[in-house]
Amino acid sequence: MSFRTTGLLLLCVVVAGGLFWWSRSMGGPAPKPSDGPPLIPGKLLAVEVAFASRDYKVQRDGNGWSQTSPQYAPLQAEAGRAWVDAVAALRPLQEVQPGVADVPGLAELALAPPVANVTVITNGGAVELALGDQTLAGTGYLRLDDGRVLLVPDALHNLVYGPPPTSQLADVLPLPPLASLDLVTFTRGRDTVTLHRLPAGWSLRPDALERVRFEVLDGLRQLTDDTPILRHRDSADGATQDLARYGLQPPRASLTFAGPDRPTFTLEMGRSAAVEQGAMFARLSRDATPGPIVALPLERTKIAFAPLQQFRDPRLFEAAADQVTELRIASTGTPNAVDVTLRDTGAGLAYLDPGAMPDASADQLLAAVLALRSTGPIPGELALGEDPIPRFTIQLSCGVTRSVDVNLYRTPSGWFAQRSDELDPTDVTEATMRRLLVSLPGDATSP
Repeated sequence: MSFRTTGLLLLCVVVAGGLFWWSRSMGGPAPKPSDGPPLIPGKLLAVEVAFASRDYKVQRDGNGWSQTSPQYAPLQAEAGRAWVDAVAALRPLQEVQPGVADVPGLAELALAPPVANVTVITNGGAVELALGDQTLAGTGYLRLDDGRVLLVPDALHNLVYGPPPTSQLADVLPLPPLASLDLVTFTRGRDTVTLHRLPAGWSLRPDALERVRFEVLDGLRQLTDDTPILRHRDSADGATQDLARYGLQPPRASLTFAGPDRPTFTLEMGRSAAVEQGAMFARLSRDATPGPIVALPLERTKIAFAPLQQFRDPRLFEAAADQVTELRIASTGTPNAVDVTLRDTGAGLAYLDPGAMPDASADQLLAAVLALRSTGPIPGELALGEDPIPRFTIQLSCGVTRSVDVNLYRTPSGWFAQRSDELDPTDVTEATMRRLLVSLPGDATSP
């Protein structure tokens, strides 16, 4: 036998032996899937991952998932589902004894030290895992906190060893819907206005109802309703972010959203985006943990710049005309004035007593009532005096149960109104009050 032939035979033996050892160390053929229960049962709440040089945490965040450490970053829905599926796939395929017989030791399996330490948090508690090497058979090694080493499907290994979570940033702003919030705070420089949810609706006061105008609430609903993220400008894992470059140091405006059993979100607004026309730079933080800089549609963010001094609802009645089922106006302090009642007939509002009909139609009278406006609340003792007597009492009913009463007063300082569900009276503009007076029967315009 020639030297060359002998050498080739020896090489084949070495390669075959090496492949045999490598196949054993890399898991060999894929074991049959286990029909047993998952290694970590329960609803997945969060996963903490720690490498030698970095760590991060992903967790459920409202209806989605986010990275919450070291920086906040809302994630796509698919990213959250991938973590749920990977943990659900953790089923023991085989228990191995490192260093026994021909099984590689812990160091060779990348378990001493492990490539990564993973804490899986479910509604049943926390489980510590050490992740090691993967095989070419779609499996990987892990060590439990009790020292056991298992061969498992490597879906979790692929996630942990793959791109960081921030490579799958969300494409919508993950703000809680307005209906789930209790407080919304607007900040513009040193000026701050806080909206409070009360049983009767949103208020500018925490202790009594001072209604917020519809346009403000509508703007907040739009902002918190899946506002699209047009572009992510910076990675949330970056060590520093050039906030001044995006008009965020300091921010031009900010909104803080708080709700029961929810994290507090702060949305800071910067400058307009030059590349994305009709967009604005912003940064969303969760519980004071800053997130990435994003470009948001300008149309959705303009509510952050609404005039803070104009947040109070100037209407005496916020109902729409087609919602009103009954309107009663009683004259308690006006000579020769006649009480009137409008009631829904099924074909619209009509006068209950045709003999009390003024020149104005039912629709015109209702429009005059709904047009009543004020410029702001005034302490009662200053506006109405010590023993006020209303000139008119207006009762407006909507639907089956909703009813609002308003007393109208005439003083040397002008007209004032007191709603039954608000603490302080408000003034009433002369123009809107004159429109009502000329629509009423009798001598309602008498001083």
